[in-house]
Amino acid sequence: LPDRETAEEVAHTLVGERLAACVNILGTCTSVYRWQGEVEEAEEVTVLVKTTRLRHAACRQRLDALHPYEVPEIVTIAPEAVWPAYAQWAAGETRDASAGIRDASTRVRDAQAGMRDAEAGAREGSGEGAEG
Repeated sequence: LPDRETAEEVAHTLVGERLAACVNILGTCTSVYRWQGEVEEAEEVTVLVKTTRLRHAACRQRLDALHPYEVPEIVTIAPEAVWPAYAQWAAGETRDASAGIRDASTRVRDAQAGMRDAEAGAREGSGEGAEG
């Protein structure tokens, strides 16, 4: 984002609309990039937006609408594993208040299943558990 004020506005909007559970506003950085055939340099503020799979598409669309750049950098990083208590908190903070709300035990089970899936994937990737 171009400056801290814009970053704060975007952060408050995404959290306020329950599209993100948390937005980290990082310090100013210098970006060097090619734009319309010229090498450009600009001071920017990076934000980390934390949301759930359920709210990801809506959050991404809203961020794109709020972002002042013609071509914003919006990158999704899928987590390998999420601490269950954090996943439960994030799900609660991003739920649509008008939609049916799953109970906490279901959210915890989903988070635990996600961690088990990630651990199984890590074992497969490292060769653990593979037949010799």
